[in-house]
Amino acid sequence: MAILVDFQKTREDSARVEYRFGHPELDRLLVIEKSTREGTPADGTVDRTYAAALTKILRLQRERETWPTGGTYAA
Repeated sequence: MAILVDFQKTREDSARVEYRFGHPELDRLLVIEKSTREGTPADGTVDRTYAAALTKILRLQRERETWPTGGTYAA
């Protein structure tokens, strides 16, 4: 089964970074604690869409050493 998830950074401070994510609409919110790199979906729904967005964001952050402004997970 294919999955496509877009994400866009909406807010960042010294402790957290927030992203809107989804497809085709960015209708969900993900908050990542920078110190632990743990993500929490604002709606409490932990599913494939959430996991895909979080995985891609964390991978890009590790590679670039900065939080990505946006992107897409496609598999």
